Amino acid sequence: MSGRDRSVEVAFGAHQVVIRSDHDEITRSLGSTFRHMLGVQGAESVLEIDIRQEGARFICRDSSGQGVERADERAALRWARQRVLEAMIAARPDLLWLHGAAAGWQGGAVLVAGQRGRGKSTIVTALCDRGASFLSDDILPVDPERLEVIPFPRVPEVRPDPGEEKPASWLLEVAKKEIAVDDRIEGSTLPLRAILLPAAHRGTGLTFERCAPSEALVEIAAGTWNFADHGVRAARALSRLVSAVPVMRIGFRDPAEAAEAIVQWLVRPAESAP
Repeated sequence: MSGRDRSVEVAFGAHQVVIRSDHDEITRSLGSTFRHMLGVQGAESVLEIDIRQEGARFICRDSSGQGVERADERAALRWARQRVLEAMIAARPDLLWLHGAAAGWQGGAVLVAGQRGRGKSTIVTALCDRGASFLSDDILPVDPERLEVIPFPRVPEVRPDPGEEKPASWLLEVAKKEIAVDDRIEGSTLPLRAILLPAAHRGTGLTFERCAPSEALVEIAAGTWNFADHGVRAARALSRLVSAVPVMRIGFRDPAEAAEAIVQWLVRPAESAP
């Protein structure tokens, strides 16, 4: 799979990361993952990544001086994706970067937050099947002053059987399935409309209940990548975030049923719930 060098430019606003490799599958896969975020003319390069295959191993380096060896293609890809995210976070320290996903609904953003394996990507892609637009998966930039969600449309990936109890290491290693949302990409920054805290499970059916802002604040803060960098400012912004819109916990087994319940709730008055 090695050949001449190829490159992929991944852009977020005015910033971009350039990735080069002599391994065709590396650039093909990264180009597919970030196909809705490809570089634009005039964007500032904030990081350059270089991945070389040497025998069965991959040598990964970047312009910041970081360098690692990875045993296989999949591990090299995971490293490159992580470095892209870290570079964008560093380039936009004014934003809060949450561990979450988001869908657009009638001009507002539905933020889906929570720990790994809770079904965030599953909920967002199910909402897209119901007509929502796609903003982001796994990492979510939020303007803490305006309380707006900014699109970061990396192609979503869903792990098999969300809700099944597995060790944390398995959640990092499992092969996820890419979900095509090419016709649902949201291009605009959207004001926050609602927050969902999902919990996929294999037990009983759908549960849908209001969550106290204080509980939501703790959960979302724990997954905010740059919370420590913002300190008190981050705590205040997240407090405003969870107080400005309704926050609901949703437990589900069937993603389609969950998405339908969410849509029905979104068209009702904010104080009501299914």
